[in-house]
Amino acid sequence: MTQLPEDKRLQFVPQEERPPMSPQLALRVAMVGTFALAIFAILFFRLWFLQVLSSDHYAKAASVNFVRPVEVAAPRGQILVVVLVNTLIALPVYALIRRIIRPVLPEDPRRRRRRAYTTGGLSPLHQGAARRGLTTRTSAR
Repeated sequence: MTQLPEDKRLQFVPQEERPPMSPQLALRVAMVGTFALAIFAILFFRLWFLQVLSSDHYAKAASVNFVRPVEVAAPRGQILVVVLVNTLIALPVYALIRRIIRPVLPEDPRRRRRRAYTTGGLSPLHQGAARRGLTTRTSAR
């Protein structure tokens, strides 16, 4: 193990060789210690007062402190009526608008591709006939 240089070594100074504590430092240490002891004493006696001397008062307060569950029924009837009325009005209106607008809209090419993939290119009307053997499928040239 290497030796540390003289200025980096840990040195213990004997009590006789230490410089004496200045009166200002001694006064500061005494004041901080007194303050810390006073705070500790105040907290300790307050806790003792709450737990020992006031325990009967807080025990009575705790015995009447409870939660009583009360069940309150939700007013569901009005909500259901509103939903049903809106649905009964909205469905026929939606069907009517869809029936009017559908012939005007172009056919979605994705639906055409999906139908060709799932049915082999046959429309639902031709599918039933093909199953019964009434039509034959010819390839387009």
